[in-house]
Amino acid sequence: MTQQALMLRQHVLGREHRDTLRSMAIHSRQLAALGKHEAAMTMARDVLEARQCVLGPEHPKTLDSMAKLSTQHDELGQHEAAASMVRKLMEIQQRMLGLAHPDTLRSMVDLGHRLAELDSMRAPQT
Repeated sequence: MTQQALMLRQHVLGREHRDTLRSMAIHSRQLAALGKHEAAMTMARDVLEARQCVLGPEHPKTLDSMAKLSTQHDELGQHEAAASMVRKLMEIQQRMLGLAHPDTLRSMVDLGHRLAELDSMRAPQT
């Protein structure tokens, strides 16, 4: 159903319309929930790129798209890319929202978890 809505919105409203982008983001989440992480990543990347152009790189929806794409990287085992994206997200949030904002703090915790996971993956097994 969401794929039909997405296709219709792309046709009627255009690929960069806010409602189309919202439909793309929803479709990406549904693909991820179905375990179709490659397709979800492609869609999440498209949403991020479009939102960066349409809304700007520091818009809350763009930042949300960055967080979603980092999750897809993580799901595909691309932990370095996920951590890098969360680091960028956190830097923007610190500048735009401040260090004590809940979104910034959430990203800090998320980055800490991802870095700890990377460290444990690199540590020699005993």
